[in-house]
Amino acid sequence: FGQVNLNEQGSELKEEMVNKATKTSKGYVERLKKFLKNEESDSERQVEVAESVKKNVADDTR
Repeated sequence: FGQVNLNEQGSELKEEMVNKATKTSKGYVERLKKFLKNEESDSERQVEVAESVKKNVADDTR
């Protein structure tokens, strides 16, 4: 009798956990996309910085 009650609670808990996990993974994917976008722009900026550093070094050595 008590066992049935526990199982019902258990399935509700599982459902809640699944919902939380789904929400979390969706949020995680969104954050990952944002992060990757930022990474792209960062690496572009790094390339620009590297180019300007090369120019400055070349100017200094002349």
